[in-house]
Amino acid sequence: MNDRLIQQINHLRVSVSDIIVADILLSCLFMRKYELDEENDTDRGLSVSSIAREFGQTISVSDLIEHVSRLEKAYIINNGCIIEGFKETLSKIRDPQEIRAIFELVDRNNVSSDKDLIEIEDILLEYYFSRQGKTGSDICANRSLARLEAEILAAKEGTEVFDGYSGFGTCIVEATNETHLVYVRDKSAIAIARSVINLILHNRNIAGAEIGDSNIFSGKEYDYIISEPPVAMVKDKQYMKRIDPDQEYYCKESVEIESTLRSLKIGGKAVILVNASILTASGRIQRFREELINMRAINAIIGLPKGVIDGTMISSMLLVLEPERREEKILMVDTTQFWKGIRGRKMVIGDDAIEFLKDITYKRRTVEGVSRLVDPAEIISNEVNLAPELYVNPYNMEEIQKAELLPLYKQQDEIKNQLADIEKEIKYLRSE
Repeated sequence: MNDRLIQQINHLRVSVSDIIVADILLSCLFMRKYELDEENDTDRGLSVSSIAREFGQTISVSDLIEHVSRLEKAYIINNGCIIEGFKETLSKIRDPQEIRAIFELVDRNNVSSDKDLIEIEDILLEYYFSRQGKTGSDICANRSLARLEAEILAAKEGTEVFDGYSGFGTCIVEATNETHLVYVRDKSAIAIARSVINLILHNRNIAGAEIGDSNIFSGKEYDYIISEPPVAMVKDKQYMKRIDPDQEYYCKESVEIESTLRSLKIGGKAVILVNASILTASGRIQRFREELINMRAINAIIGLPKGVIDGTMISSMLLVLEPERREEKILMVDTTQFWKGIRGRKMVIGDDAIEFLKDITYKRRTVEGVSRLVDPAEIISNEVNLAPELYVNPYNMEEIQKAELLPLYKQQDEIKNQLADIEKEIKYLRSE
């Protein structure tokens, strides 16, 4: 389907931008998802096929908005997120024929299963949202990075997981399954619509979704938080007063981290993508880092290469928070050698390497050239600089190559277990 669909998208004759086309396509997939889930609903109103045939004739924009609003209520508790983003997207398209052409594309591809929906959604993320040069709410999370974040978060089944900067929903989808209670928030109406649709397509259990600023404490606490705050958010004095006039923050750079800690349950865990300067710069932010260490709130620091945020060369790291930990030492992990650049600047990391790094962070292992448990006193003596490369020795290729063997070891164990079962069966049959 990939090549055929991309050709069809390329041949769409529309005047609007790629991102608007993709947003309408996502909405089409959402409507088709409802049709697949509710095959026996005799009163489901419009369909993707009827819109593809009749939009702009017997079906109007208001009919389409009413239909999407109705479907949204069938999926999420506090409805309104999808429809607000959908209306904003529709307002940017003036020619009804362009909307109909997009619906025709989905209808023509005979989307008949959840697998088809996910396949098309994956193509959209790769083809549109992961392109270089996007800014603001149109930046899609690096999917390799999202997988790494999710594995490090390791949210237990049945728990509450929150993403306060949900964007396209890439991170929260990777971090959860059907058992989790999922909560999402974003300041952009279009962004929250994208993330909610993404969650619905992946059959996630949406417990809450809202348009809003996650730095404003809602009073709700979560078991797990995964977060990729905007790297260039403007936080002037007016903004700081607006988010919480009674809360004293260390500095504007610490706002997202402090807000995350306030929203985290005791014993909870968070993984936050942060600008490297937050973990290395001097001044008030340095004193804040020391306070985090004294609180035993930092579980690990994961060093990343430049360019993991698509379309930028910003240096960033993953901050793993686990407040009120018993252990003082902080795990420093340098992942830079595992990443590869493709298509110019786009950075990716393989699943085998992610599995290796997951094992290191879960077991808190020291691996030469990759990771090391560091005493707080050593960090404080280094001006509370939390850059992993300061503490991890140059890497040993022999250890790193072991990461590539992990899947083979697993496969070997599975074969051994299968052989043992076969031998038991043979013994049983011979004894008959």
